[in-house]
Amino acid sequence: MNNKFLVAVVILLSLSVFAWLVDYGWTNRYGAPTVTAPKEPNVMVAPYKPIDIDLKSGISDELWQDIPKIRIKLFHQITERPWLEGVIPYVEAQAFHNGDDIYFRMIWEDDSADKTLAVDKFADGCAIVSPIDSNAPLLSIMMGFSSPVNMWHWRADNDSRY
Repeated sequence: MNNKFLVAVVILLSLSVFAWLVDYGWTNRYGAPTVTAPKEPNVMVAPYKPIDIDLKSGISDELWQDIPKIRIKLFHQITERPWLEGVIPYVEAQAFHNGDDIYFRMIWEDDSADKTLAVDKFADGCAIVSPIDSNAPLLSIMMGFSSPVNMWHWRADNDSRY
């Protein structure tokens, strides 16, 4: 009787350790979890400029001179590898509208213009995400997974096509 009890305890202990290892492995399958502090939302002002713009000729730098800038500190992508933290530390953003259209400008420090897309090589790109619902959480990962968003995305390799 004592031998059966000891075997039962060993089996239960082994199953418990196995279940804990499976849970630990599933939780940390993409690496050790990181803790990120909540960030204050950035508010961008888009002033009105009553001008017509021909996008084929582009927007001159002089037009952006009096538009307020905000500096947005970037944080690394936490859902996919590689986790390259701090490669591009911030983006400066500006916006204005003419009553019909809104225009955005984003500037970041980069030593090279990456305009081709290939396996393990990414073209330069950026996106602007705005929540559709005014009660949406401020930080939403995975392209609006936690709340519906509008996303406007630009990639450098698309410019070469058009």
